[in-house]
Amino acid sequence: MFNSINSSFKSKLLIFILSPFIAFLGSVRKLEYNGNLWIVLLFTLYFSFTFIPVPRSDATRYEQRFTSLENYNIERYITDISGMYDGESMYQDAYVYTVQFLISHFTKDIRIYRLFFGFVYFLFFLKFIQYLIRCCINYNSRFNWFILGIVFLISFTAGINGIRWGLGLWVFLTGIIKFIKTERYKYLFLVVISGLIHFSYIYLLIFVIFYVITKKFYSNNRMLQVVIMIFLVMLNSFFGNLIKSNLGIIGSGVEEKAIGYVENENYQTTRLEKFNNNNWYIQLQRTVPVFYVFGIVLFTLVVFRNKSISLFTSGLQYFTLVMYLSSIVSIQFLDSTSNRYTIIAMASGVIYLYFLNNELVKSKLMRLITLTYVPIAVLNILVILRGDLFTVSPNLIFGNIMWELLYTFDESIMTILAF
Repeated sequence: MFNSINSSFKSKLLIFILSPFIAFLGSVRKLEYNGNLWIVLLFTLYFSFTFIPVPRSDATRYEQRFTSLENYNIERYITDISGMYDGESMYQDAYVYTVQFLISHFTKDIRIYRLFFGFVYFLFFLKFIQYLIRCCINYNSRFNWFILGIVFLISFTAGINGIRWGLGLWVFLTGIIKFIKTERYKYLFLVVISGLIHFSYIYLLIFVIFYVITKKFYSNNRMLQVVIMIFLVMLNSFFGNLIKSNLGIIGSGVEEKAIGYVENENYQTTRLEKFNNNNWYIQLQRTVPVFYVFGIVLFTLVVFRNKSISLFTSGLQYFTLVMYLSSIVSIQFLDSTSNRYTIIAMASGVIYLYFLNNELVKSKLMRLITLTYVPIAVLNILVILRGDLFTVSPNLIFGNIMWELLYTFDESIMTILAF
């Protein structure tokens, strides 16, 4: 068996050399196998290498900062790390400083810079998806819609464009999902690490601690905990202001950035105008799934309250409610269009529905719930792909590595099609 798997991997590797896209298509459907996962990872690295940044995007700003670095030695690196929570720090997290320090000592090639970020991001992303698939015992094809809901949760460019927040998302989810499943506290270390990748995850530590302390009570009396959650939501203004007023404990940089989201009227106006100027389907994609998942989680809480579901699935259900609580409280220092905590809450909810389907595989009601989720998943897939095609080089789909080295496209597939 090992020889046949090894032979299959070698065959796909040969196909990858000739056509990465075809090798990707042949491997992506069976990510539970490590050989397929590595082929898909190679394809994402090729995507990172051929990535075409959108003008005035986060990627261009990170790259300009990287190319302008001169004599970035260990002393400057330590100074940046030790003062990253100060008001004068450019980044409030250690990840970007560390990567810039390491890569700048070897090369100033911006494609290698993107390649490193892409490798770290897609490795965590793909291993997390593989973990979810391998945890599924009673496989049914309808589960694929919820897997696709996670895969297309955020743009694939997040690991190269935004760099920090997207990677923090998969590190955070990996740690918390494995903790809920195994109850091994070592996985909470990944939750802490996510705060060093992007400072916004530090805020979630408050709610993770709340979840850890109260989860056992929830498994014994779920409805009582829902009542408590509703009470906390009613007090969201109090808790939000309490958190906001104590952000200075972490550092003035974090405090200034968080308060700036709320008190900077120009920023809020710009964000709102940008959202309102989006096409109607993009506005739907950014709002409907958040409320849909929350409503379905509450619905299943009531309808399946007498069903025998595992402690793991019950824990996911409760954690989803806690994450929605975190997104509501954060309204006190984030405008609605900047509130990415809703994405984390929605991710937790979709993962919960995935595992609930696994346990109630014969339930007709769960089949109906899946059917109602399909159009939301399709809309999300189309919107994400539409945006990502603005960064995709024709070489990614139609070429190979050798062709990329011989001729590099400056325009994306979407830009070329637009003309």
